[in-house]
Amino acid sequence: MFRCNQFYFEDKCYLGKKVKFAFTIPAFLFEHYYTYRTLTYMEEYEIDDIVVSNLDFTHIDLLYLQHSLMYDDVICGSRQLFKLKDFYTFVRYNHLYHDRLITSGIYVCAFAVALGYKEVYIAGIDLYSAKETYAFDTMQKNLLTIAPYFSAIPGECNASHTKELDIEALYFLEKHYGVKFYSICPNSPINEYIPLAPKQNNANFQIEERKKNSIKDMLIPPIAAYEKLNHGIDLKLQHNPLDYTKEIRRYKQTLRDNSIYKLYKDIIKLPKAIYHYIKGCRLSKRLKEDIG
Repeated sequence: MFRCNQFYFEDKCYLGKKVKFAFTIPAFLFEHYYTYRTLTYMEEYEIDDIVVSNLDFTHIDLLYLQHSLMYDDVICGSRQLFKLKDFYTFVRYNHLYHDRLITSGIYVCAFAVALGYKEVYIAGIDLYSAKETYAFDTMQKNLLTIAPYFSAIPGECNASHTKELDIEALYFLEKHYGVKFYSICPNSPINEYIPLAPKQNNANFQIEERKKNSIKDMLIPPIAAYEKLNHGIDLKLQHNPLDYTKEIRRYKQTLRDNSIYKLYKDIIKLPKAIYHYIKGCRLSKRLKEDIG
């Protein structure tokens, strides 16, 4: 499966209906939106609303800010978290000054608290106790096309996430907003920090096998979709993971900025530079003799 964070809850403003949210991040919004809506139309998933898990950092949220008018059916997560002023300050402080960032699961919990819920039941947050860093296959072709950094050594691409900050964040939410968190997974590592719910997951629950032709990787939109997305936007700001020219230019610049590469270039140029230096000295001497 691909990156797909979901949670379900009942909200009075939805007339008691169970609303299903799917979360994404600004960098993946264009591809995730395409994937989520396709999943919905093919009836593989039930997704009512899509939330962008942003923290209102302009340099990070640039893609969302540029195209926010196009996504009028996408909820801006930071606008909800604004309601949790103290928590929002806590998260931004840790991210800006200590390079510590809450995980998507904790963001989802905070989002629920911002909507007014006082009891939140958690499943699927393992606090990095498993050998696999992610619950999905990080070596999928489309995912690596959009986010090549997932091919890094496990743990390197999410070094800012820590178990300690996630627990601190949950305790912070409980203390400041009177919310209670419960685990519904009897064997989850998170049970060391929050209580088990009176009614937990049914041990006899059977997970159904997905169809063979079901979507198992993030979907990449057609080239024409990227052209429409980028129409009228400065070339430097265009988003298209299928266009590798910008990536190649970045690699070239990285090579040019390397000190060893610069030294190697200087060594190659050295004989020619010496030749021109000697030639210049001789010419200068000859001119002095002529003048004398």
